[in-house]
Amino acid sequence: MAQAIFTKTGFSIEQPTTPFEYRLKNEPFRTLYEQGFAERISKTDPSIDYLLQVAQSFVHQLKKDGEIEITRKFRFPAKHFYQTLVNEVPFVIGYEFVTISWLQAIHQELANIFAEEMKNFQGSVADYVQSKNQNLTTAGRVYFHLIERKQGPTPFAFLATYATLQNGKVNHRPLKNALSEFENSTEIFSLLSAVGQVANKSTFISQLVESGELFSPLGFNEQEAYQFLKETSVYEKSGVICRIPDFWRKEYKATVKVTLGDQQPSYLGMDSLLSSQPELYLGQDRYSKAEIESLLQQDEGLAFLKGK
Repeated sequence: MAQAIFTKTGFSIEQPTTPFEYRLKNEPFRTLYEQGFAERISKTDPSIDYLLQVAQSFVHQLKKDGEIEITRKFRFPAKHFYQTLVNEVPFVIGYEFVTISWLQAIHQELANIFAEEMKNFQGSVADYVQSKNQNLTTAGRVYFHLIERKQGPTPFAFLATYATLQNGKVNHRPLKNALSEFENSTEIFSLLSAVGQVANKSTFISQLVESGELFSPLGFNEQEAYQFLKETSVYEKSGVICRIPDFWRKEYKATVKVTLGDQQPSYLGMDSLLSSQPELYLGQDRYSKAEIESLLQQDEGLAFLKGK
């Protein structure tokens, strides 16, 4: 079985035995590019399996970019995305060379191939991706934004937008503007197809579509925001990109801190134990007994605590 040797400037394939391994050795980036769209190959060395993971992460970022139909260029993800890949590198020869810049260099090679292919492809990016693998779908140009706000009658604001090209730059406009921008174009059907798919799967969004409220800025209360957040994975699978508050995706560690007595006396005795003060922290925030009791009274949903 062949293996990949990671180096400062890339990688090499040693001892290939299968047609795929020979292709990977002779045309490394073209082979990774094509394999990024394909199903994972089983029974490969961990080093090669990691390269396939990097290639498929490229395709994942490509097809989730709601602006790619306009730009037709790969948009590099943030550094924390690459740091996650760095953390997942297996213990193989040259693993110490795998850094954020090392991974970005591989993605750059794949991005160059994508850009070259798009020059000669007449259809949409969605058509191109499906020509590679019919099971893959790309994100549409529609975005759902849920914003937490400090002031106003409701704690959350919702807005549906779409990506469009204005003066050579990609801008996001309210979804209602698409009705006038594409009034005499069939492009409106392609743009709103993802919204239609979401409405078919979500009663919550279906009601907003039927009432016409989806096309205007809305205020969401805690229950509406919670319903929306629970369904974001459904929306994204249908091609709508969701921009939501960090607290929903971020994991918080709950910790308990117990203060035993006063600073005097310095020894641990019965009085110190009896005067202990337990404190509960969620992340860096400390919560009082009253706040915790208020939180425990709720069966589910979102709680407004400490201005959040």
